[in-house]
Amino acid sequence: MDAYEKSSESMESMVKKKAFWDTKNPKKKSASLTADQKAKAKARAKAAGRPYPNLVDNAWASKQK
Repeated sequence: MDAYEKSSESMESMVKKKAFWDTKNPKKKSASLTADQKAKAKARAKAAGRPYPNLVDNAWASKQK
């Protein structure tokens, strides 16, 4: 085992971050997407070849300004 392998193992054990869909909602109440946000999410899904938007598309659209 060289130094690089040893350091990468320790980094993996230190950084065990959950994906955002695995964490609890800190806001407790969520707002519905606006018509414009829904259109952006649908366009993003269509560009990716999906028939409808998924959670990631909706989260992306809700963060757009």
